[in-house]
Amino acid sequence: MKRLIVCTVAGLITICILGSQQSYAQSDAAAKRARLTQDQIMKELLNEVQQLRLELRRMSINIYRAQMVVERLRVQQEQVLRLTLEQNKVNTEISELRSARPGLKEQIEALEKKWETGLIPDTEIKAAKAAMERLNNREQSLVEREPQLAAELNAERGNLEALKARLDEIEREILTIGK
Repeated sequence: MKRLIVCTVAGLITICILGSQQSYAQSDAAAKRARLTQDQIMKELLNEVQQLRLELRRMSINIYRAQMVVERLRVQQEQVLRLTLEQNKVNTEISELRSARPGLKEQIEALEKKWETGLIPDTEIKAAKAAMERLNNREQSLVEREPQLAAELNAERGNLEALKARLDEIEREILTIGK
């Protein structure tokens, strides 16, 4: 009977040992799978963080570029406005000079008649003719300046449109990164 108990106990011990080795093997495999899954998850998370960093870097670069282009756009708009105002001023002054010419001619003719009759000295006629000469010279310089201003204005408007196009391009890039 002692033998039967000893054999039974030995059998139970053997079953326990063999059973525990299989459970160790199963738990080792499960642990390995869990470690592989954790490693894979960590790699995916690390990759995602790196992608986010790249996108943030691209986004910040594009935002900086956009700020620079907006500032240049503002300066360019001021330049276009300045040239537009200058061109309008030149055109207005040319119109005023042209409208003043007939009155000055009439004044010179009247002064010449008075001079011929001896009512005024010739210095008044000379002063009126000098005023007419200044008017003609001023008009000539403004007429020459007008096409230069028009060309400058067209070039600056072209630059303005190019800056607007660059800003639109940057906006599209930012929207693409956001998606």
